[in-house]
Order: sequence, then structure tokens, then C-alpha cells
Amino acid sequence: MANRIFNQLDALINAIKQRQNNYEQRLQQTQPPWTEIQKVTFKARLKRLHGDLEMWKDYIETLETKASHNNDAEKPRLFTRIDGWKIANQPLFDDITLLILEGEGYLELNLEPDIDNRSDVTQDSETTQILQIPTQILQIPSLNIQKFYGDYVKWKPFWQRFEINVNNRPFSYVDKLDALMGLLEGRALEEVEGFQISEENYDTVVDTLQTRFGNQALILNKLQGDLRSLPCATSNSNSLRTTVNTICNMCRQL
Repeated sequence: MANRIFNQLDALINAIKQRQNNYEQRLQQTQPPWTEIQKVTFKARLKRLHGDLEMWKDYIETLETKASHNNDAEKPRLFTRIDGWKIANQPLFDDITLLILEGEGYLELNLEPDIDNRSDVTQDSETTQILQIPTQILQIPSLNIQKFYGDYVKWKPFWQRFEINVNNRPFSYVDKLDALMGLLEGRALEEVEGFQISEENYDTVVDTLQTRFGNQALILNKLQGDLRSLPCATSNSNSLRTTVNTICNMCRQL
């Protein structure tokens, strides 16, 4: 069992390093302070890294508990192995802890309007006319869209809402992709996690998600499975109504 936990720890380390690299690349591309939708993306990344550290500590605690219950001959050997692993990987743990603390500080920052200091500007007619030209900066507002975790039958309503609120509006491709990645979790995020936030990757990420989760055959199979596993209704009117509504909702997703 101890070897299995050490293997899980090694796999977790590799995943943490990859997520750290992705976070730092995104941070380099999108410097704080962030828009509200960018905060959603970074908050999700930081939350996942925090969860990784908690899992790290749980694995170590499990190993130490196991070592304390081992026989006298095996106990010192296992504790030595645990201590060696902790010492070798402590720098990474410290780096991720600092990264999370800094990220939480960045999340507290707010964008301030770019107000020019015009006290020393000569207000002749030409200058005044130039300064009065409005400059519109399009920013994606906070989105009230549930995150997508990779459930085939939930892809279509998720994409419809994202398409209306973001995809079909005149935002930059970088902001669109940043918004989309911030609304993905689980299998959905794993499918496109390796893509960097850049204009040329937006269409590729969308196509990847559409191909993976918008597959009508897979959606149909999922609905058929859900239908077969649906409990039979009883003679109770509430049970009948619930069953009918469930079946109707399934049909609407075809």
C-alpha cells in the first residue's frame, strides 16, 4: 500500500508542476489587476492548486499513520523514505504556497479607470476636441453561467448561454478564451488545459470542446442510459408528475 501511495504522490507532483506552469504562463500573458471574468479563471486555478496541496498533505498523513502501525523492523525504513520524499519536494510545496498567497492578493486588486492628468494640458480648441473623443474599452462582465464539468447532455445549454453572452459579442478572442476556460472544470478542463490563452487558440479550443462534448451520438447514448435507469413511477400523483417531467426534459435535450 505504501508503494501505491508514493506512486500517487509522484503523479500528483507531475500534475502540480504542469498546473503551475500553465498558471505562470497565463499570469505572464494577463497581468493583474484583472477584470471580473479574468478573476474567475485565476480563482479556479488557485483553488485547484490549493486542493492539490491538501491532497499532498493527506497522502503524507496516510503514509505516516501506516508507518506508525508497522512492525519495528519496517517502521524506521518507511519513516526514512517519507522524510526523504518530503525534503526533496518541500521547495515545490513552498513555491505553490507562495503562488497561492500572491494570487489571492492579486484577486483583491480592482481595475481603476484610466483617468488622464490634464491639469497641465493647454486647453485650446483643438486639444479640447481631441480629449472629448470617447474611447470604448469592451470588457466581459461577470457571467452568471454554471460551470461545465464534462456532462454531454449539459454541453448544449452551456454553450448556448456562453454563445449569447460572450461568443457572439465583440470581445477580443483572448478575453473570450479566458472566459471560456474559467467556466470549465473536471473532464472539460482537462480536455483543453494545455492550450495557452491566445487569440489563435480560441477557435481550436471551441472546436475541440464541440467535437468532444457536442457529439450527438454520445449525447443520445447518455440519454438512453439515463432513461433506462429511471425508476418506475408509483401510483402517487407527485411520483407520476416527476417521472413525466424527467422524461420530457430528456426529450428536449435531443
